[in-house]
Amino acid sequence: SLYTGHQLTDLDFVELVDFEAISEGHGLPTTEAERLLEDAGIPAEIRTDVSVEELDQLLQDGYGVTIAIDSGEVWGQDTVDGDQESDHMVMVTEIDLEHGIVRLNDSGSPDGRSETMSLELFLDAWADSNNQAVICDVSLDEYWAEHGVPEAAEDIVVDDALGAAVRSPWALLPITVQQSDLS
Repeated sequence: SLYTGHQLTDLDFVELVDFEAISEGHGLPTTEAERLLEDAGIPAEIRTDVSVEELDQLLQDGYGVTIAIDSGEVWGQDTVDGDQESDHMVMVTEIDLEHGIVRLNDSGSPDGRSETMSLELFLDAWADSNNQAVICDVSLDEYWAEHGVPEAAEDIVVDDALGAAVRSPWALLPITVQQSDLS
């Protein structure tokens, strides 16, 4: 992580996963997502009962936000009155309150990159988690000011585009991991 200077490979990150915490059909719990990020050296916190206005403001301020949703509602596999359980996490990238749309990155959908959905559907699916969000709300500059710049991070050369991304709060990238991939 650029926060700590310790570089993790994909396999290192997968080895941090507690597969016992991931229940069949219920995906990655927010508590496990927060733990994974923290173990990787990325400051994160879970918030519950986040309003759509607060979520919109976090995104406008550049914070990385992943939320828990009921995937069946989003993927059309059940109705908004269906099982009422959150079982999937997605990264919210934009909320347009004026036009009633939300953009997100959904690792569980083949067309999930910058997927667009109605605000109404989004709010119904998100409500099933009590509006939970995992938020990365500490920028590199803030973290380094408090903890110092790790030696390994001093050697990292960052171009202008990437520099702008990593100097603002972290973006969460949803990943899909299957145990069979580890064999």
